[in-house]
Amino acid sequence: MVYPLILMGVLAFFSLMPEKILSQGYADFCKEFLGVKVWYKSDTQRFSNFGHLLAYATLLLTMAFSWRLCWWQTALLALGIGLLFEVAQLLTPSRQASLYDLGYNALGVGAGLLLLAVLRPRV
Repeated sequence: MVYPLILMGVLAFFSLMPEKILSQGYADFCKEFLGVKVWYKSDTQRFSNFGHLLAYATLLLTMAFSWRLCWWQTALLALGIGLLFEVAQLLTPSRQASLYDLGYNALGVGAGLLLLAVLRPRV
């Protein structure tokens, strides 16, 4: 199935988008859709961390159900993709790689594994 590839493309787009544009986008989203005015960069960072968690949990579930991989193969692939995007940020002038982002990616993979254990029937 193509859904995991589409999601990877979306993740790559947001991972390599200039940070200034991305931060302003978070602030606008919080203001318009959540009704919260973002005053500090830390508020934007909190939303970003939740985005990493949600994105990588979704990526893991999409790969697991589309490609029928074992849970550990899916987890390693999702973690590898997160690492690849962080390395790509090292090569992008307007972005910075972060171990914190990688950690939140891993937490998202872990959350996805928990959901996978509940949603996928045992074989």
